[in-house]
Amino acid sequence: MKDRACELVSNVERCLTIINDVISERESPSQIDDDELHVRLSPGHYTTMDKYGGILSSETATNENWESLKERLPPAIQRFVRFTGAVWSCDVTEDIDVPIPLFIAQAPVVILPLVWSPVTTVVHLRDPPSDPLSNTPIDPTKPLSESVALKAFETFPASVAFLKFLDGIHDYLEDTDCSDMMDLIPTQFGGLPVDVATDKMTPCIETDEITPSTKPAEPADPVVRSGAQGPSKGSPQVELYPGSRLTVRGLLTTQASAGVLVDTGNGEVALTTVSHLPLLHQRCTRKGIKAFSLKLDRPKTAVGLTVYSDNNESPVAHVNRIFDDEAHTKDYPTGYTFGLAFLKPLVPIVMHLGQPPNKRRFRPKASPLPFNELLRLMSPSMGSDVAVEGRALPSGFGTAVGEAFVKANIRFCNNLADREKKSTSNAEKQLSRCTLWRMAGPHRSLGTTSSSPVEVVSTGEILGFQCWEWAKRRGIPPVWARDTYDLTRDDKTLAMRYPFYGIYDLPDEVERMSIVEQS
Repeated sequence: MKDRACELVSNVERCLTIINDVISERESPSQIDDDELHVRLSPGHYTTMDKYGGILSSETATNENWESLKERLPPAIQRFVRFTGAVWSCDVTEDIDVPIPLFIAQAPVVILPLVWSPVTTVVHLRDPPSDPLSNTPIDPTKPLSESVALKAFETFPASVAFLKFLDGIHDYLEDTDCSDMMDLIPTQFGGLPVDVATDKMTPCIETDEITPSTKPAEPADPVVRSGAQGPSKGSPQVELYPGSRLTVRGLLTTQASAGVLVDTGNGEVALTTVSHLPLLHQRCTRKGIKAFSLKLDRPKTAVGLTVYSDNNESPVAHVNRIFDDEAHTKDYPTGYTFGLAFLKPLVPIVMHLGQPPNKRRFRPKASPLPFNELLRLMSPSMGSDVAVEGRALPSGFGTAVGEAFVKANIRFCNNLADREKKSTSNAEKQLSRCTLWRMAGPHRSLGTTSSSPVEVVSTGEILGFQCWEWAKRRGIPPVWARDTYDLTRDDKTLAMRYPFYGIYDLPDEVERMSIVEQS
């Protein structure tokens, strides 16, 4: 047994000698292969990965020394890596056929996937804007703070999402010519390089999905009571006026104004609002940060957001339905920027018609037409002895006005860069969605686009929301005669010499709507 053991030891010693000879030959400078990782003990020579997957583990990568460290890496991976302040980025390609280290000089190596969308590194023809966060650089290894995220949306206003990689922030634009952005955005953001790309494949939340942060509470049965009657005992109620300030909370907080309580004809009682929801929707869409896997789709993104009234800590309603939420992108005559929405009450609501006590708070100018309160119009067939704010023009009159609108502004339309969006057919289509009306006496400005509901006196049904006016600003606006004949003369409106008012018709999904009667 002793002789057998000695023989085994001798064989092992011979094997170790052979292995050492092989290693010595492979470590010879004449045997270095650029496609492999090797051991070189002299300073500045190539080095292998340690047991933790690191290279140059005794060094610390910085913005000052990373280029010299890169020269000590195997040539097979040198051209694929770059240091970005906290990590090494490595672009994956088929040319890399050697092991990729996990760490280089104690900084992690991030393998970037191939980007199929066209990516453009920002290149400026003139001096680029300065880095807005130059004094507070972003640590790419940590989540973005809310202040940094909001600053990103401010710096890149056309973006719909951001991809924050460990090696930088990529600004993704949808249906935007990236070349138009080159001289408007900085090349650095918080010390990170900025790349611009167009991405249509970003995953989105389903349009009818309510995110957990905006999931509404179970609604209570809406109760509408007369303001004079007062709230009933033991029942929490909220008193509102048309135009009362509301706060809509979702990813961001914005202000809105209440409309009126309406019955849509199917037993649904809803509180309307026509202010700021598209703006909220637009801001929410821009809040899509990839770091949180959140990207809101454009249609119906406001659905489910909670609504609060002044001096109420608990929500009073949530957004149930919205219509025409992208109206701000359409060619309406005076920049239609609001959209109709139905709010489902979560608590009983007491609705007072008329202006709230503090009128200045809700009326943008002195003595305009009623702002955020009910307007009553006479139908074309009614007499003139009824006290109303105006007279509705015949149905279908909007198409003729659309033709006259384009004819009166042909020079403006012909000089537009995008003529298709300002074409005659488009103006006719938009105005055909409106009920047009005129008012006796001098022209009275709406002050701003009014969200007043408009109903016909004879039926009590609501025609629509969002009043607007069209009037030439040259000289003093003309005065209409008070007689019925002059009010119904179509030629004056078609000649575009007189101001007229419009109300956008109800959405197709709503067949009829009436203000809820107070009991």
